Amino acid sequence: MTDYVEDLHTGKYWETVAVTAAPEGWRVQAISVNRYARKPHCAEAPVAAFLIQELRYTARLRDGTSNKPVLCDHPYETRTVAAVFDGVELKAVDAHGHDRLGVDDDTGWIEVVGPGEDFDPAWLDSAECRLAELKEEKVQKDGATS
Repeated sequence: MTDYVEDLHTGKYWETVAVTAAPEGWRVQAISVNRYARKPHCAEAPVAAFLIQELRYTARLRDGTSNKPVLCDHPYETRTVAAVFDGVELKAVDAHGHDRLGVDDDTGWIEVVGPGEDFDPAWLDSAECRLAELKEEKVQKDGATS
């Protein structure tokens, strides 16, 4: 069972409590943007399984106050996450920096589709808009420091 940290400010540690094999044809797509890239990065892979996870504890990170874990009370918050098989182990794919199919930039979108379904092109449009915003922020920041 593996813990996964959800974000940099409040770590959410999810523990896998059950695994269900995914039916054939399920796929996951990860899209991310990086202000230095020319276009959004997209990757997709077959879903090997769905993980049922419970939120076991949280911790404040990088804020200077405390990084002591806070245990969650039972019944735990649960979620279902698509997982890919990397040749060694199942890895949860989510939008908070875990295995994102090699897409490791700060801003990301994850979409899971079933057999015969197509990925929604609106996600890629959103990523392209966010990339334009990041580039504009960089131009403004660079102009302010000149």
